[in-house]
Amino acid sequence: MEIPKEYVQHISPLGWEHIALTGNYIWDVQPKTSIHYLRPLRTKYARNRY
Repeated sequence: MEIPKEYVQHISPLGWEHIALTGNYIWDVQPKTSIHYLRPLRTKYARNRY
């Protein structure tokens, strides 16, 4: 189906990964990595060590 270019700006963003057809945001809440692979926080103690 061909859609004229002037209408495209008014069409809902169907192809976006994080936006549903209704306009709701969809986020993947599954962790991407284990907590054991995270870097340590920068604390006052850590700044004075290096």
